[in-house]
Amino acid sequence: MKFDVPVEVKSADVELKRGTSKAGKPYEIREQHAYINLGKAYPVEFRFSLDEGRAAYSPGNYIVDPSCLYVDRYGQLALGRIRLLPGGSQG
Repeated sequence: MKFDVPVEVKSADVELKRGTSKAGKPYEIREQHAYINLGKAYPVEFRFSLDEGRAAYSPGNYIVDPSCLYVDRYGQLALGRIRLLPGGSQG
């Protein structure tokens, strides 16, 4: 399957958000920023959560891992937690 959506990570910095759920359990969300090329004049900045135990992505060019896509309970195509694969370009 051809699925090359280019993403550029410019920094390995990770934002950490901690809190306590309504159930009283502590949680931690680690987010990283990147730029996605949606075919417009300029890439769009977005942020995504890192999987638990996943190191930050190093600066560089990536593509969205097709395994992030799934069909939801309504039969619609959906995007799950972002994972990136090396490759792609921001040209």
